[in-house]
Amino acid sequence: MIMSPENTMTPDFLKEFIRVYRSLPCLWKVKSADYFNKQKKYQAYEILLELCRSVFPIANIEFVKHKIANLRTVFKKELKKVELSRKSGATPENIYVPRLWYFELLKFTIDQEIPKRSNSNIMETQEGHSWDEREEETRVSDVSFETVEVPNLSQVSVQSQNEVVENEMDECVNQKKMKKRKIFDEDIGKQLLSQAAALLNKTEDEYDNFGFVVASKLRKMEESQRLAAEMIVYDVLHKGMLKQLNVQNPIGCYVGQEP
Repeated sequence: MIMSPENTMTPDFLKEFIRVYRSLPCLWKVKSADYFNKQKKYQAYEILLELCRSVFPIANIEFVKHKIANLRTVFKKELKKVELSRKSGATPENIYVPRLWYFELLKFTIDQEIPKRSNSNIMETQEGHSWDEREEETRVSDVSFETVEVPNLSQVSVQSQNEVVENEMDECVNQKKMKKRKIFDEDIGKQLLSQAAALLNKTEDEYDNFGFVVASKLRKMEESQRLAAEMIVYDVLHKGMLKQLNVQNPIGCYVGQEP
């Protein structure tokens, strides 16, 4: 079987991808206690990455994030059309029907949006979360849609079909050309869920806590002092790995220390 990005767009793969994604609420459930836990989100992305690499070996975490953002963006556009159709006063039989085949599978993401934040909150977020997380939240939660008057239903249907095809790289055409095949069986699905549970339930030890303390102290230092501290810490860790540390033999003098 040829390993290519197209393998991540087959119905079988997308169903499994969405199923595993749903089992990792730290990636989509905004009210979850783990939603802003960087370590658990990274572990969750690793699980989805392993899934993607089974059919596309050179996939990376950015590929996974893009995949999630793409699926949710197309879903939200379809959902927006449904809502606009209802607000237009259309009769029940004329309400827009989504043409996206996995629309029902992603309904669990409805109302899972990041609220607009104040300037003070943005500053806190920049200190507490990485750029990658903010980028992911922006791609998934802050996607903008054009505000237009509701067109006739036939026009909406045509536009919906075009958008789905563009965002999923002609998925409809590709799936007709590709033979239906079962990529993942029950055992693989159970194994992935078991790995997800093990990683997400992993408890932090004393070394994790010490790392957070060090990070907190470094943030409070001036840049020159922070660079010096990092250099000293790296030196200590390096000598420790080489079994050269000795409490009777200090590492050296700090910058600015009196001899």
